[in-house]
Formats: sequence, C-alpha cells, structure tokens
Amino acid sequence: LLQGRQSLKDLKVLELGAGLGIPSWVAAKRGAQVVATDLKDPDRITSLATAAALNCPPESPTSLQVRAHSWGENCDILLGTFGGHFDLVLLCDCLYIVDLHNKLLDTLWNCTAEGGAVLIPFALHHEHNEEAVFNFFSLAETKGFAVEELEERQMPIRAANMPARRFYIYARTLRKPLRPTPSS
Repeated sequence: LLQGRQSLKDLKVLELGAGLGIPSWVAAKRGAQVVATDLKDPDRITSLATAAALNCPPESPTSLQVRAHSWGENCDILLGTFGGHFDLVLLCDCLYIVDLHNKLLDTLWNCTAEGGAVLIPFALHHEHNEEAVFNFFSLAETKGFAVEELEERQMPIRAANMPARRFYIYARTLRKPLRPTPSS
C-alpha cells in the first residue's frame, strides 16, 4: 500500500486509540484524509481535537477530523466522514487491552477497505499477558486478515524504573483481502 509512495495524497487514514494523534498529524501533513479517534471521554476528545487544530495542515483544514469511537461500535459515522472505508488504519500501542481484542477486530474489519492495511506498532506493557497480546494476530487471521511481521527492535531505555523489554518494539501489519471477482 505505501511502498514507493512519498505522499499519502488520496488515501483515507483512520487512527484508533489515537491519544494525542501524532501518527494522524504526520499522515495529514503527507496529504491523507485522516480521522483520529479515541474513547468517548470528553477530556480525551478535547485533547485530541486541540492537538488536531494545532497540527492540521493549514492548506487543507478539513483533511483531519476527530471522532469519539469505542471499539466494536457501529462504524457508520467514521465511514461517512470521508465517504467510505479506510485504506490505512493506524493502531499504535493499543494491543495491551486484551479484553477488547474481539471488539477491536470488529472495528478493524468494518473500517478497513478491501486491499487495505492496518499498521500495528506495539510494546508489551505487562509481563503477565504477553501470550494474550500475541494471540491478537491469531484472532485477526481467523477474522480473515493476512498478518505480516514487519520489524522488531530494542529502543533506547528511557526510564530507569522500567524493564528494557518495555522498550522493545514490534511492528506488524494486517491486510484485508480483496473479494474475489466472479469469473465470467
């Protein structure tokens, strides 16, 4: 999807669990139409919307939208923002919430365009749920996604009170297959 592209122009991008939305701002500045989402918490949405206003490309102020969304909910509002499914979904460091994996996968399946991709960089937040975090990818395959391992890397340790493995970053992609076309 992104190979050889310098620009994200003409791509529809969704970020789930955006926090302050840094990946969203980068995508918008690269030309994408972006919807950044987080929980239906007024403080979170206010922070996300403020960050969007400060980081939105001035030449295209409507290319970046903020929406409240809880995983597993109906996606019609998200899909209606730019008129269709998303070519790229960003899911940065959200897999530690293992109880929501099935709802998250429902949202991913319902929002990702056929042939679209989900980019998932993540770290392991808790030692007791490593197996459950990685099980997300088995669940994704069961749902119909193709899973690809991109990279793993130990990042510099930024906090002396946290174990080094907390700074080990994994990156995976999910791809939603194209529906087979009926043969004539």
